[in-house]
Amino acid sequence: MGIQFFSRDIGDASNNKVTVDWAYGDYRFKDWLGVRAGRIKLPMGLYNEIRDVDMLRTSIVLPQGIYNDMLRDTLIAVNGAGIYGNVNVGAIGGLEYQALTGAVYSDPDSGANKVFDDSINEKMTGAATIGTTENGNCYAAAIRWETPLPGLRMGYSYFKSNPENEIGIGGTPMALMEGTSQFHIGSAEFVWNDLTVVGEYYARNSESTIISAAWRTDTSKQRRKAIT
Repeated sequence: MGIQFFSRDIGDASNNKVTVDWAYGDYRFKDWLGVRAGRIKLPMGLYNEIRDVDMLRTSIVLPQGIYNDMLRDTLIAVNGAGIYGNVNVGAIGGLEYQALTGAVYSDPDSGANKVFDDSINEKMTGAATIGTTENGNCYAAAIRWETPLPGLRMGYSYFKSNPENEIGIGGTPMALMEGTSQFHIGSAEFVWNDLTVVGEYYARNSESTIISAAWRTDTSKQRRKAIT
């Protein structure tokens, strides 16, 4: 069992607030099967779980398409449970897998909420703000392949959430936004001596509906690439 606290100050987000970065109990039955429960780091891309460990980073500033610093405090971990393991597949290397389910916590002072406020205010007079945020059930899965070629590993990550946001004007609730977001990330990393070459492809599909007579349904899709 373990716990780690985290604090940062980035622009007008977080303001040195101390948060629980991760905290969970872990029991491993065999190499190929373990279970965890608590606040667990999301296995999005190759680096989301280790981005706060300086000695393990590829760089100080990771590609923002996948590892957006303003969304870090929301997409860093899930409160729930999962299974994981490592499987030796002989001549073709080894496989590492994870599967999680739970809920994502969104702090009103987080960068994610500030980004949401800005996007809403593009359509409004500048007085709209986000209220409560409920993310419902979230699902995450990842598989990573340690190939037979020394230094080469590849992976795929998936994450789905169902956010529900209350929108207000001047502190008065006015509408409810419901949506679904899915993330797909393909990754490859090759390390040779002091050289590291990484490529990650990121795609996000999002749909949202704002429930209010004065608003309209808004559906959006977004695709990005990031190479380190």
